[in-house]
Amino acid sequence: WIEVKDDLDDNQSIYIYFGKAGASSASNGDNTFIFFDDLNRDDNGLGAKWQAAVGGTATIESNTAKLVATLAEAYVIAVMSTITDFRFIAKIKIDTDEASLLFRADDDEIPSYLAHIYAGTNTGRHYYRTNGGWTLIGSYWSPASATWYRNEFLVSGDSIKWYVGDSLKADITDANVTAAGKVGLRLGNIGRVGYYDDFCVAKYVDPEPVVGTPGSYQIREIVHGYIIGLVDSTSTA
Repeated sequence: WIEVKDDLDDNQSIYIYFGKAGASSASNGDNTFIFFDDLNRDDNGLGAKWQAAVGGTATIESNTAKLVATLAEAYVIAVMSTITDFRFIAKIKIDTDEASLLFRADDDEIPSYLAHIYAGTNTGRHYYRTNGGWTLIGSYWSPASATWYRNEFLVSGDSIKWYVGDSLKADITDANVTAAGKVGLRLGNIGRVGYYDDFCVAKYVDPEPVVGTPGSYQIREIVHGYIIGLVDSTSTA
């Protein structure tokens, strides 16, 4: 895993570990990702990382984002620069009927792509949106309510891959919404409630760099240019 320190002005080192059970601190997510929010705070709304909720209320509850729709559509867009090619990770828990994730959205949500996740007898679906409305791109899986699902989107040009956990749910080529945009969360009807957590947006290139077969490596710690520790070890695939 990668560790980026809190203060990049004084500590510009980036550490890459093959496991480190005794790590004393986690990576600084804001310094590691283009956009990051683990919601581990108390706030009346979602805080400065998010725009004001439209069509509903957004709060932090038990260190997760809770969105409640009070109109026919509710959404919240992240405060971030627009981006075209990216990896977007977020977790969803459906409370009432459905919850959705947006990406490549503008501040008014149009145009955008949408991962629309229904519970019960309906299915997880993928749409794109233009000024003319939503267009369904397929039907993929059957999620349950009150269950957390980790979603990951790999977006490059007109290519979109959607993973739930480690399972590939959609592999789409679609040229309708390819402009740079932002990420967000959404609900589609009055009274619906959804929970969201652990948002990460990182740069993505397709194809990703290929990692060769691991072999022997050496662990070393360098402080101000001096090697203060060196241990030989052997990695395993």
